[in-house]
Amino acid sequence: MLRVSHILFVFIFSSAIISCNKDYSIIQGEVEDPVLWNEYVYLLASDSPITKDVDSTMVLNGKFRFKIPADSTKFKVLRITPKFPVIAEDLIVITEKGEILVELAWESKGEGTPLNEALQQWKERKIYIDSIQWSIHQQRRNGNLSQAELDSINNYSLEIRNMFLEENEDMIRENFQNGIGLLIFKLFYHSFSADFKNEVMRNTGNMYFENDAQLRNIVTSISQY
Repeated sequence: MLRVSHILFVFIFSSAIISCNKDYSIIQGEVEDPVLWNEYVYLLASDSPITKDVDSTMVLNGKFRFKIPADSTKFKVLRITPKFPVIAEDLIVITEKGEILVELAWESKGEGTPLNEALQQWKERKIYIDSIQWSIHQQRRNGNLSQAELDSINNYSLEIRNMFLEENEDMIRENFQNGIGLLIFKLFYHSFSADFKNEVMRNTGNMYFENDAQLRNIVTSISQY
């Protein structure tokens, strides 16, 4: 009888632990440069300038950890105060259930959960597109181009822009109901057509606006004109 009671206690205790952890987003982080150790890492809501929703923890021996209720419909920003010339790039994470592995460095990265893996791939794609546009911008600044050459690179720049905008629309369609969709819609809101904005609204209702007060204010201010 004692043996059965012991097994039952272990089972209940183990179940309680699993139950406590199953609905949390756990961010396990590393900071590359020791100069930034013993500094605070901040976890900011996507609309923190308005809501002041900020959490923080200290980097100890190059590591830090956050444990927050999981909500895959939102995204948050990891930020560490720079100590010039050492700077760690802000990192956006989707707070979905599970363990998110992040590194804050000159080029920060996140992985470990499906949505954060997808977000990292999208980020790398955006960096590549931005590098092409920067190269085109530098060519324009040189001023040694003929009109025909200038027209050619301008057209190429526009093609790249439109291509990436279409890719972002598809990415949002694949992620209407999570923080990736919210993030991309917010970043490129001014570039999307009215038809696409309406498509997003039909599929998400008020979810994006309820999850991001900053986006809600942007849209409200535009609609007033």
